[in-house]
Amino acid sequence: MTLYLWAQFVATGKALSASFAGIFNYEMSVLCGALVIIAYTACGGLISVVLTDVLQASLMFLTLVGLPVYSLWLVISNGQLETIINTPAPSSASHMITALWGGNTGLAIVLLLVSNFGIGAAYIGQPQIASRFMAIQNSDEIPIARRIAVGWVTVTCIGVTILSLCAHTILPAPPNDSEQVILEMASYLLPNWLAGIIIAAVMAAIMSSADSFLITAVASIQKDFVSGFSSLKVSRSFTLFLGIIATALAITTDPSDPNTTVFQLVGYAWGGLAIAFGVPMLYSLFNSEPNTKIILMTMLVGLVAMALWHVLGLSNYVYEVIPCMIIQTFFGLSILFFNRRTNTKI
Repeated sequence: MTLYLWAQFVATGKALSASFAGIFNYEMSVLCGALVIIAYTACGGLISVVLTDVLQASLMFLTLVGLPVYSLWLVISNGQLETIINTPAPSSASHMITALWGGNTGLAIVLLLVSNFGIGAAYIGQPQIASRFMAIQNSDEIPIARRIAVGWVTVTCIGVTILSLCAHTILPAPPNDSEQVILEMASYLLPNWLAGIIIAAVMAAIMSSADSFLITAVASIQKDFVSGFSSLKVSRSFTLFLGIIATALAITTDPSDPNTTVFQLVGYAWGGLAIAFGVPMLYSLFNSEPNTKIILMTMLVGLVAMALWHVLGLSNYVYEVIPCMIIQTFFGLSILFFNRRTNTKI
């Protein structure tokens, strides 16, 4: 979770320094953003996180629907839709927009699908998402929560995709940092006051993620390690401690380093949480009497497999979530089969 928080603070630094160039540098932007997030999370706890999520989600939704629709309208009205479809992606990308499978053939298509499916499958093991569903008070709310969750992901992902494609035609030159396309599009297309709202929406997305990770990590530490000392002071102390660590990591991060982009950092954290909790969560869900030892061993095997996957360089070919989950599942089923066979003989 600290890695996740690190990524969000890096995103804060990038967004503010790009929006207020000449006023805030990257380090000052990280400090300002982190201070606000840590302050309201520590003071308000879960209530502040939930209440601010409503406003933040509204801003994000309007941005990721309104700006893409406006951009697409401009492209169509200027007769440039065919240009987008037939224009190659930047040379830094490994695919062509016109290719259905991203320019890949044969086995590369399979690896591409496995990697992309792994990003979606990783939702299973995200504690900051699971905690929202755990807050459901009765079964009648489950279909509503499911529709909201799936609808949100579908609409926002389509919106970001459309906006990215339109940027190829609308922007006079591609941005130096591809992670700032939304900011560049807002600044180029909209008046200053409206671009400011878009910047606020980007910050809302960052803050909504960061406060969720922070509150989930603190709750986990209190529950697992200091349950006998749970108090408001202890909670705020851990919030401040984790926030300082993530802030220090973000400040020492080079925002121009391609190996420490927000996407890269989030990818590591997203995969790590999915591998640590995904398979054990499914095992617990479908087993009325889950074995704690099997759960812990499965988590350990998954994390070791993930580490080896990166050390061996296999992550350059396929995202580690699905392969590591398969290894975990095979290991867990083997242990279950061995235990049942042993018990049968006894």
